[in-house]
Amino acid sequence: MSELHDIGRLITREGWRRRRIYELRAVHRGREIVLYRTADRIVYGQVTRALVRALEEEQRGITGKTR
Repeated sequence: MSELHDIGRLITREGWRRRRIYELRAVHRGREIVLYRTADRIVYGQVTRALVRALEEEQRGITGKTR
């Protein structure tokens, strides 16, 4: 997690039906990567919230410690 930078969200439209595609992207070791990609808005929101919580915990130094 500590090597991920510039984490961002992207919503695009794709295919002949122009469905929405939700992506989480980040820069890892100087290259842009897709962390997660889905057409499911609900699951995308859940994954995004989980990532935000994990990043917050890492910043507080909680990750890997017993609660």
